[in-house]
Amino acid sequence: MWLAEGKKNLSLQMVQIYKLQKQPLVQIYNYQSKLIFGSYNEPIERMAFSYVDNSYKTYMFLSRNDENAKHGIIPALYETFYFNRIADLKIFGPKNVLFFLSLIHQIMGPKISAFPVLEMHKDGTYISKYGIKQKQQQELTNFLKIQNKQYFDVGEINKNMKTYVKDYIDPLSFVQDGFIQFDKNMQIIPIHQNDNLIQYLLKQTPTNDMKEARFILILNLQLESECEEFIEVVLPKIKILIQQNENKFIVIHQANENILEMPSYKKIVDELQFQKPEIINIVASMNYFKDIPKLERQEMYRDKSNLYHLEYLVQMKECIPQLFEGRGQINKFSIKNDLPLKNIDYLWSKNYNKVLSSNYRSIDLQKDFITFEKIKQARDIRFIPHNLDLQKLKFYAKNIPLGQSHNFKLTILGTSSSILTIRRSTSSYLLNLKGFDMLLDCGQCTLFQLYHSSDDDEKFKQKLIHLKSIFISHFHIDHHGGLYELLEKRYQLTKQPIQLIIPNNLFLWLHFSLTTLIQNNEGHSDYQKYFQIYSHRQFSDNFYNMFGPSVQIPKFDSQQVHNMNSVKEYLEKYNIEIKLINTQHCKHSMGIRIQQNGKTIVYSADRAAQNQQLQKEFVEQAKDCDLLIHECTYPESEIEKASQNNHSTFYHAVSTAKQSNAGMLLLTHFSNGMINKLKSHFDSEGQVDVALCPEYYEYVKFNTIFANDFMSITDKNMQLLPQVSRLIFSLL
Repeated sequence: MWLAEGKKNLSLQMVQIYKLQKQPLVQIYNYQSKLIFGSYNEPIERMAFSYVDNSYKTYMFLSRNDENAKHGIIPALYETFYFNRIADLKIFGPKNVLFFLSLIHQIMGPKISAFPVLEMHKDGTYISKYGIKQKQQQELTNFLKIQNKQYFDVGEINKNMKTYVKDYIDPLSFVQDGFIQFDKNMQIIPIHQNDNLIQYLLKQTPTNDMKEARFILILNLQLESECEEFIEVVLPKIKILIQQNENKFIVIHQANENILEMPSYKKIVDELQFQKPEIINIVASMNYFKDIPKLERQEMYRDKSNLYHLEYLVQMKECIPQLFEGRGQINKFSIKNDLPLKNIDYLWSKNYNKVLSSNYRSIDLQKDFITFEKIKQARDIRFIPHNLDLQKLKFYAKNIPLGQSHNFKLTILGTSSSILTIRRSTSSYLLNLKGFDMLLDCGQCTLFQLYHSSDDDEKFKQKLIHLKSIFISHFHIDHHGGLYELLEKRYQLTKQPIQLIIPNNLFLWLHFSLTTLIQNNEGHSDYQKYFQIYSHRQFSDNFYNMFGPSVQIPKFDSQQVHNMNSVKEYLEKYNIEIKLINTQHCKHSMGIRIQQNGKTIVYSADRAAQNQQLQKEFVEQAKDCDLLIHECTYPESEIEKASQNNHSTFYHAVSTAKQSNAGMLLLTHFSNGMINKLKSHFDSEGQVDVALCPEYYEYVKFNTIFANDFMSITDKNMQLLPQVSRLIFSLL
């Protein structure tokens, strides 16, 4: 998240980061309050801009209760909890928002109980779930222990919150006379369009800096039917407010280009404009440009996303095309003449006041005329490698063949542990076998990574269409947080079935999501024709649960799961054999062994190597594999932390590879501590220090590849990559 330097009475930011994002995020700042309208797609932590400070009290408003809202809210919850900012986030939304959270509870566990939530119903009633008010770590820990159950009950959460937490918050306390009051000068008026859709109207009363009150309507419409319903249900209420108040009126349009240009939407704009001729329309869609003077135009370019990891991709593609594919341009949106953008002046009418939003400017709403301000709080984290480093990369990569035939190809989409960073995405690997493409884990932003790893839109679509199977190793969010978004996009492109091999405790979440997807698109709930779900248990000879008896999921082992005979026949068609391996990381966590045409790839996912029996089993399953993809979360100095969290250290990973006699080892899933430790042992030529691992130094030097996002590995080039991978690793 980012904002302009200095604290404004009222300023606005639009966030829309890449082409596939469905809705832009609207952020409005008022001194110490930050109001978010919409939900996240691409996590903002990856942006090259930061908070001015972390003191903002954050309020998230969900307009609708569809799948995109549900899946978009998870990154905010996860990152807020991860960075211990629970007290800074309150959630407001329409009916069934709490049902959303009960489903999220299936994958986030009791952590979700810590957030205050207010569910607002059309009939004027509310349901509130209390949340943690202060960042008292011990109280929070004790409370979560109480909540560590397999279900989500608001009444019990509120009861326990009163009992075990000294300083809790009831979001209902913000409601006054049907408004949501943040401070004496600002309130939100929720206007229900129906049970599932709310339009929000922000009212700011006069202050010392502002003589008149003003209204800001955040308009979120995605379908023509919603436009027609808005005209009938909401527009009359808005007209009354406009007639009763001689105030400034601003409308923020979150709709995309297709909706904005519909006759029904134009009618909404015309009606509002008739009531208030001086109304200001702020358009968030990135499909338009504004015809502005040439000198100003360069400040409004929208193809300069300033995303560190994408700048890195562009540089690597130019430097080592043998290992990197993807887009030479960071983002296709630009106002350059060669790109098909429309002039915003021709939207609706030239006489209407229209402002084009921008990722790189803060809109100051307190002045008589809307002004843009440059965002000055940019972190100095741009990927600008030294020319000498790039020359070294080219030199050491010159023997790597380009475009050679291969038996398998692995495209690395995410290499970070637990959470996205500016430099690395979460776990995901695209494995291309002969006639069979498979995704190993699908962490948050996998679709984004897949999009940018493709040279153009058509290749991106083909990658999705050709995807035949997805393996999810366990239910932690950094390994499946991008699954629904990817499945939804693939469903839009093709109705060919895809196999999903998932842990038992992910089924209920996925079942509800896929049922809703098919129900909304086809009017029935039978998704099995498109999404063929298989449980870990079906692929494992010796299913092991380190936390006791498995959770019994209704219908998971009968009606809703496909028969193994059909999948075995399907895999035999491509000469593929799949077997899962116990990893002892968490409940229902598994790695996978994949064989085709004499080649074997083993993916450990997250695993603990402390249990001798399971270590022996893993080594046996990985025996003589061509490529072992193994997590490397912690350095040896954090071995106790690794043991507590059931993760592997660098030594665990290398020793496992040696014991397995793996041809090549690909290390991945790095924590920041592990990254810093490794960098300290790599020199400027990409050589590795003996002190890193004296016992297995030769194996580390010649057989170990250090994973970097977007890098491609094949059975024909992987022996040439250890030194080059270390050079790239050192640059990030």
